[in-house]
Amino acid sequence: MEEQHSGPPAGATEIAKRTIPFMSRKGIPLTPDNYRIWFEYFRGTMTELVQAIDELLNRGEVFNEKTHEDLTRRFLRRDLREESERKIADEMRAVDEASGASRKIIEPMVKSLEGWSGASATYGQKLQAMVTRFAEPQDARTLSEIVRGLADETTRISQQNREISDEMGRSSRQLDELRHNLETARTEARTDDLTRLLNRRAFNEALAEETRRAGGEGGQSALAIADIDHFKRINDTYGHMVGDKALKAIAGQLRAGVSVRDSVFRYGGEEFAVILRNTSPKKAAGVMNALRLEVGEHEFVVRDQMERITISAGLAMIGAGMTDDSVQRAADEALYLAKSSGRNQVKTGEDLAAAHAART
Repeated sequence: MEEQHSGPPAGATEIAKRTIPFMSRKGIPLTPDNYRIWFEYFRGTMTELVQAIDELLNRGEVFNEKTHEDLTRRFLRRDLREESERKIADEMRAVDEASGASRKIIEPMVKSLEGWSGASATYGQKLQAMVTRFAEPQDARTLSEIVRGLADETTRISQQNREISDEMGRSSRQLDELRHNLETARTEARTDDLTRLLNRRAFNEALAEETRRAGGEGGQSALAIADIDHFKRINDTYGHMVGDKALKAIAGQLRAGVSVRDSVFRYGGEEFAVILRNTSPKKAAGVMNALRLEVGEHEFVVRDQMERITISAGLAMIGAGMTDDSVQRAADEALYLAKSSGRNQVKTGEDLAAAHAART
């Protein structure tokens, strides 16, 4: 019978004493990723990982390279690029489906209008003919027939007009539904699944628009890139489910802490980006420091343990002459300075200039 997880051992040494011999017996290469999977399995804090491996062991599965890659992807690493590609494909599929549906809606409308055009021309010709007959001397019977014919034609064209109006109404409602579905698909394609913030694709579009606006209209906005300090420790200690909850909680704090004109994005794994519009360097730094304090003061209770999570941030101004790349590079450099200076702080372009001056 295969050895299976039976509760967390006392410490890392005890876990390693079970992990390494097990991997050796199974012929599993002792790579860092493989070791981490089995270390987490024997530690037992990542419940979903333990259950998944127990199921594989019970089925007698072979733990080859593909199996380990799948376990790593599912439980130890979230591939945001794969999520982005899937969302792009979903949006393209929605566009294709809407295009086909639009043709099906519009083609009958065109035919109906063509029919209406022909019927209108015929109606006009008949009216003209009746007007001509009215100008001629007529007896009562003939005049009655002309009037009856006119009434019949008018009734017929009115009925056709109502039918076309109803058709147009139905088509309009169908097109509105398609537009709504397309807008939903577009929004979903730009939303991060985990945090429900705008994703990296939306960030790229928003930053490009903001740099164009700043270049054309003048004024300043700011880009901040924030990173969760020591996030790997949270994942390693409590597992990715707790890490995901922390990401969602911090995402909510960031979103609630900015104005409606500003935007918050999931920039990377544990990184967030914030675009602060129409602001000064001092105000932007004030907003980011307030967010940093808000996150740091929150108490996360995990398995009866209280954890405090902090963030570091780098801030760059968006102004005339800046490009998307130059703005991101400046914010990244400021973030690196915040990290290397002790974390849990916000660094700006002025801080970068001072640090460069101190080194020269």
